[in-house]
Order: sequence, then structure tokens, then C-alpha cells
Amino acid sequence: MREPISGLYDQLLTAAVRRRLDDAPGLSEEVEALDPADAHHAVAQHLERLIAAGLGRLRGAEHAARQQRVVQIILRTLREELGDADGGGLDSFDLSDPLRRLLQIHGAGAPPAPRPISPLARSGLIVGGGNDPQLASELRAEIASADRVDILCAFITAAGLDLIEEALRLMLERLGPMPDGAPRLRVATTTYAGFTQQKALDRLRALPHAAVRVSYDGTHTRLHAKAFLIHRATGFGTAFVGSANLTHPALTGGLEWTPRLSQFELPYLWAKATATFERHWQDRRFEAYGAADSERLSVALQQAKHSAPGPGGLRSAGGDAATPVLFDLEPRAFQQEVLDALAAEREHGQSRHLIVAATGTGKTMIAAFDFRSLAAAHPARRLLFVAHRKEILQQALGTFRGVMRDQNLGELLVDGHAPADAPRTTHLFASVSSLAGAWLDRFDPSHFDHVIIDEAHHATAATWRKLIDRLRPKTLVGLTATPERGDGGDILALFGGRATASIRLPDAVGAGLLCPFRYLGVSDAVDYDDLRWTRGGYDRAALAGRLTGDDIRARLILDKVHEHLDNTASVRALGFCVSIAHARFMEQHFKAAGLRAASLASDDGRERRAQVRRQLEAGEINFLFVVDLFNEGVDLPSLDTVLFLRPTESLTVFLQQLGRGLRLHPGKDFLTVLDFIGAHRREYRMADRFRALQADASRSPLREAEAGFPHLPAGCSVQLEKVARRKVIENIRSSLRLHRPSMARDLAQVAAALGRTPTLAEGLEALHLKPAELFRRCGWRELCAEAGLCDPPDQAADRDALLRGVERFCGVDDPMVLALLSGDRQPAAQHVEAVLEADTARALMLAVDLLPAGELDRPASIAAALGQHPDLLADLLDLAPLLRSRSRTRPGVPHPGTSLLLHATYSRSAALAGLGHSTWGDIRTIREGVLHQPDMRRYALFTTLNKTADRYSPTTLY
Repeated sequence: MREPISGLYDQLLTAAVRRRLDDAPGLSEEVEALDPADAHHAVAQHLERLIAAGLGRLRGAEHAARQQRVVQIILRTLREELGDADGGGLDSFDLSDPLRRLLQIHGAGAPPAPRPISPLARSGLIVGGGNDPQLASELRAEIASADRVDILCAFITAAGLDLIEEALRLMLERLGPMPDGAPRLRVATTTYAGFTQQKALDRLRALPHAAVRVSYDGTHTRLHAKAFLIHRATGFGTAFVGSANLTHPALTGGLEWTPRLSQFELPYLWAKATATFERHWQDRRFEAYGAADSERLSVALQQAKHSAPGPGGLRSAGGDAATPVLFDLEPRAFQQEVLDALAAEREHGQSRHLIVAATGTGKTMIAAFDFRSLAAAHPARRLLFVAHRKEILQQALGTFRGVMRDQNLGELLVDGHAPADAPRTTHLFASVSSLAGAWLDRFDPSHFDHVIIDEAHHATAATWRKLIDRLRPKTLVGLTATPERGDGGDILALFGGRATASIRLPDAVGAGLLCPFRYLGVSDAVDYDDLRWTRGGYDRAALAGRLTGDDIRARLILDKVHEHLDNTASVRALGFCVSIAHARFMEQHFKAAGLRAASLASDDGRERRAQVRRQLEAGEINFLFVVDLFNEGVDLPSLDTVLFLRPTESLTVFLQQLGRGLRLHPGKDFLTVLDFIGAHRREYRMADRFRALQADASRSPLREAEAGFPHLPAGCSVQLEKVARRKVIENIRSSLRLHRPSMARDLAQVAAALGRTPTLAEGLEALHLKPAELFRRCGWRELCAEAGLCDPPDQAADRDALLRGVERFCGVDDPMVLALLSGDRQPAAQHVEAVLEADTARALMLAVDLLPAGELDRPASIAAALGQHPDLLADLLDLAPLLRSRSRTRPGVPHPGTSLLLHATYSRSAALAGLGHSTWGDIRTIREGVLHQPDMRRYALFTTLNKTADRYSPTTLY
């Protein structure tokens, strides 16, 4: 290796490099231990390069014999050293001891450069799904450590440039001009079909040390190549080549497959890619684009657009989807899955069901199909559909009439409409406010067989609870986009403790049911930290006073609208405001700027609301500012922009407002979201909203934010401006930093509001904790003691070991195991011993998760061990029924010859106990990945799928 220079690396650290670094005091290195699952690939690659270079010096016929002799020596050595089953002998290679991979060399005191998720030394394929990072996210990470960047794309749009522009700017400002004066950023594109946007090229041209060249052959260009070349002086360059233009759908969509070539691994392909770019760059058909060429480009794009074959090249998966028919008579596939789940629960005796489905996925349609199937079996079944707005009820009535094929079905009870003969009404669509009055007393509590509660997240409110508590239906169904409530109400408790079926917003976007979103977090100067926080959010009056009349902020909003929206005369945007005065203020500012705007609030009459909505849909106005409107139950499919102009504390309201613009509509490729992010109090939880946008909700929102949100639904992106990103990360880090003193303080406040000590379920809900997050730190009663709500528990010697066991127990979802610790609680130790005696197999499954290894095979000894910690035992007896209520595993007949339920989750030790191993010692001695039980004619396979957890590895991460 030549003398080491600063930059990124991805190779094994050799003894020679180690020696040279020791002799270079001005340099420091970043190294890491090799992941055992990936070490053989790294060593093999090292050998491959050494052997290839060595044998490369023996080319030619005259060296054939010597080349063959060398190969024989190598093969003989490999057979001798690696022929055994253990694959030993790797320590014979002349590498650093222990093995280290060289990741980076940087100047002393200089901060390390960020790294992309994909390894620099291996090529790969980005397909935009599963564990793959998004192409946009990888490009930003690659650009952050680049020395030069070349881009060759047929189409470039402003929305696409938004995804990487900041990364390009930071790179160019960090490095300055090239020593020879050449541009560090070179971009070549075309005017083909008029798809490229002039605004994007102007922004690229304005970047320092950048150059843009354009082929003006806008109708017959032969250029279909798409390439992003990341040059590094260290020799670890990266080339992304394939089907992705510099457009938002291409860089975020799941339908684009983009090969990623490593210069280190495939130098010959890298050389070909860079040479091909160079040929295009020097081609006279690509002309330099400067300020003087603006008019020429504009004319060329217009001419190309008029002769274009169609905009299909820029359409995303969501934009190509057909507009859904409102009154389908048969359910779609995803709706049928929910209907099957409802039917299965009813077979198991469950009569209360909660359907959690993202806004726009057809919750009302699902409810109508469900009722149709029930009515087919029981034609006389009577229906009550409850909502809180007339518009929702009218839409629901139309939906049910279409599904039931009966235009005479149903009557309205809302806003002056009422059935003539209430006691005989068989299908009623009623508002909760009408029913809460005298009308409810006109119906027998069991009159309606089937009750549907729309927007069921309201169900814990006093008015709704009065209604639900009085009715005695055979079946109750709740519909909501999210079960979370800002006031801490337990919605799940009203519907059997868990949701029957869920369709999360990212799942709906990924399945093409909703259109993708482009989420832009704008740095806002507003400081909310000193505003009073009431239960569930900021004091509304103080918040309205802070935002209304702020001319500087209004100008910022206008600037960002012009910056991020391609054509303000064609958008259909909804802006959510905090008060009527705030909405009117924003309307006047936009009108003064020459934009067509209007405002609406809940006190506007029905006719005006309908008129303004029609104007927005027709494009007669482009910006509508609203207060407490269009959160729920209103379809605006053509809406393509959402402006969050106030903090939205409730996750429910946030998802509803976002969902207003996610309906599919012809010509809409994605929803643009402008969220103005100020400095918030700790209680304002940004982690929840960003977790709700992630394709995988189990990923840490903090890590996702720090990495630039690489794992989002196909076609979606989240981009945060520099200051906004810092505020978001600080807020998420603060909300996830679960210090026991702050947890105890918050719990004391919850208890004061309730007037009593919260239950475990209430405490977890109020503190936004998962059970494992709590017990990773302390027991529930221990936390209550620190909050001053009870006496502190005794601290036994092995308490920490049992606490770790309780944390592991939080992952149990087998309802038959959980039933061992559910039910009667007194006296605790004797109760536990009795139930364990009744099911000794599952008693051992429970013990191996809860207790440290020991002679605890007998139920009596297990109960005795738990009885030494009465507070943790009491916590367990609270925790077990809670976990049981949340379990998605159905109780049933175990797999033959085992105590294991299909689809349940078990630790390795618990699975072995369930497979019949009856002693702890027996379980501890089994270490293989394959367990053969010949007497049962059975093999048990234990497979580790995610072998390289810290960093994406195409060789080990499946």
C-alpha cells in the first residue's frame, strides 16, 4: 500500500499499514473489530487481491508453469489448514492481531466523516425494500465523504434535487475548488420530453465549484443512462448506475433497481463507468449551461414537452395507480384480510373489535362489507353507525347503500334530520351529539345488534362513554386511524384489549393504497419552550398568540412555499392553523403575495364550507387555511400539499391531517408536506410521529433521524433542514432518554391528575413506555416508590437477575404461558405454585426466561424463587394479563408433541423447554442450530437471519 492519506477506507488493517500509521503522528485511524459472521468475506477479499496482484505479474506463456506451481502451493496450504470442520488456520495470514478493518484515516483532532450504510468495499443492488436503504439516503451519505461527484441523468427535477442538494452544498463548501480548477461537481442532463425542470438546473448551477451541461436534443435523445459517480482519493469510490434519474420517485421509489459498484472490488467496471461519463461530458452535444442560457433552456423544455410521448417516465408507483372506485361491491385483498380477522375473532367468542387503518384505506368500506356478511347470516340484524360530523355520516350512509345494494337503507339522525319512528328504525346513522340527548332514551339498550363507532379514538370521552356504556349490542366495532389519545385514555380497553386488525400508514403507502409523501422539515424560529403545557398539549390561547401576527414567520412560510412547490398556481394545499385569527392572518398574507387563498373555521356555515371546498378541488383557490376542520372523514383526493403551521401534539390528529393529502389521484405523484419545526418543550414528542412514518416501527426513531431516515415506504422521503434536524434529534433524544428521576417525576404528575396511583397499564401509557423499556430500568412498584406513591420494596441480593428475567418475560406472547401468571392474585406465592403444578411443562418455559440458571426445575422451587421478591412477583401478576391482552397469538392446540403454539414467539431456551426438554441442565447443554428428536421423528431448526446487525451487509443481512 502507498503512504496512507486521509479519507474513508474499507479494508483489513495490515501490519504494513499499522507500522506506517505508527510512524505518522499527524494521522489517527478509526478501526473496528470484524463481525464474526462477516470475517471470512473480508479475509477472502484480502487474499483475492493479493493473489490476483501476484499472479498478475506472472502473465504470459513463459510463466505458465511457475503460475501453476504457485497456485498448487496455495491450494495445498488451504487443504491442509482449512480442511477441517472448524475452518481454522486464519491466524496464519499476515494481518493485524486482532483482526481490524480499516474504516478511515483522518487528521489528528479532526472529526470522523459519516459513512454510508452499504460497505465501500463491496458492490450491491439497491431495490428499495425490506432491509435495503433508500437510494436517496445512500447518495446523501456517500456525498458527505466524496472528493468529487459526477451525475449523468436524462431527467432532473427540483423535488429530486431536494433530496441531495444540501449534501452537495456541504461537500463543495468543505472542499473548496479543485487544485487544477476543474469543477468538483459535474452534472450532465437532457431536455428530453421536457421532463427536466429549469429551476433544478438553476439551483445546481448556483452551487460553488459546480458545472452543468445540457443536451438540447429534447425529442430524440439516445441518452437513457443514469449514473451517480462518487470519487474518493482513497480509491474507495462508488458508482450508482441503472434506472434512477434525479427525480423524487426514482430516488425513493421501491420499483427502481440500482446496482451499486465498488471501485475497490470492481475496478474494471469503475474504470468503464468513469470513462463513459468522461466521453459524454466531452461530447459536443452536451453544452455548458450558464446564466446566459436560461431563455434558451426554457424554450427547449417547452418545445420538448409539447412533443413528448407522455409523462410516464416521471410517474411514481402511487401516481400510476387507478383511482379507486368508491362503491366497490366486493372487498379488495387488503380489506378481505381485515374481514377474515374479524370473522376469526368472532369464532373465538370476541364481540368487540377495533380496526386500526390508515386514513384513506377504506375503513367505512370494511365496516360495510363486515355488516353485509353478518346480515347475510342474520337478515334482521339492526345497525347503528355513530360519528360526530354530518359529512361523515352522509358518506357512510352512501357507502353502506352501495355495498348492500339498497338505496333505501338507513336513516340519518343529525342536524335536524331524524327518523319518523325511532323505536322501529333498523339502520340508523347518527351523530353522537344527537344520541347523547333525549334520543338515546327512545331506544332499548339492546335494540341495535351491531354498533359501529367511527373515529373510535374519541370513544373514551365522556359523551361517547355514556353512549357505549348504555348500549348492549351483540357486536361492537370501532374504526380509527390510530388508537393513541393525547389525554391518555385507554381505547383498547373498550375493544377487548387489542386491535383486531391494523393497516399502518407506511404499510398502506408501500402497498400502493395511498400516494407517497415528500416530508420537508423547515427550520422555524418560533420558540415554544416557555409556553404553558396543559395536559395533552400547549395552552391553546398562548399558542395562538405566539403564531398570529408574526409577519416574519409568514414571510418564511411564503418563501418556503415558493422554494419547494413547482407551480403555486396549480397546487391544492391545506394549511392547518391554531385559531380563527391565525387562519385569517395566513389567508391575508398569501393574498397579499398574489396567491389565491381562503380560510375556514368550524364556525363557518355549511354552505360556505361546501363552496370553498369545491373551489379548492376545482383549482379556483390554491391555499386553504383551516382550524379544526378536515382532520377526519373528509375526502380531498386532489390535495397535493399539506402545511403544518402549528404544533400538532396529538399523534392521532397529526396522522389524520397528513392523511388528508394521501389519497390517490390522477397526476399526483406524491404529497408535499411542509412542517415548520420550532424549539419545543420536552413534552412535545416528535419521536412518535416519525416512528409512525417509518416502514418498520420497531427501528429506533433516533437512529433513523441521525441517518437521514433511510428506511421509509417506497417513494417517500423525509428531509430536515440543518437547524430543524438538530431540533428533531434533540427532542427525540430527550423523549427517549428514560432517566428514572424524570420517569418518577412524570409518574407523580399522572397520579396527581388521576387522584390515585395509576395501574401498570395506565403508567406505561402515560409515560409512553413499552413494558421492556420500564423493566430494563426498574420494577413498576420500585418506580412508584420513587414517585412517592408507595413504600420502597426490599432489595434482595439477586434482585437484578430477576429484573433481567422480567425484562425477557416482556417478550412472551404465548397466551397459555401468560395464563400461568394471570387470574387470582392472593396469596401470590401460593397461587403461582398451584398454577405451575397444573402445567409443569409451561412452568419450565416460564422459569428459563424469568430466572437465572439453577436447580429450579420443580414448580415449588420456581414459586419459592419468585416469592423472595414480592414486589417483582406482584409486578409479574400485573404484567402477565397486560401482555396477554396485547398478544396477537391465538390460544389453541399446541403443535403435536410440544407445548408450543403456532406463530408464537419464544426465547431459544423456552422453545427447547416447550419441545420437551424437562431439566434446566439439559436445556443449557444444547448449543447446536439443529435439534434432532428421533423419538418424535422431528428436527427443530434454529436460524439466525440478521447476522450483521450494526451495519448493512449484503452478504449476511437477509
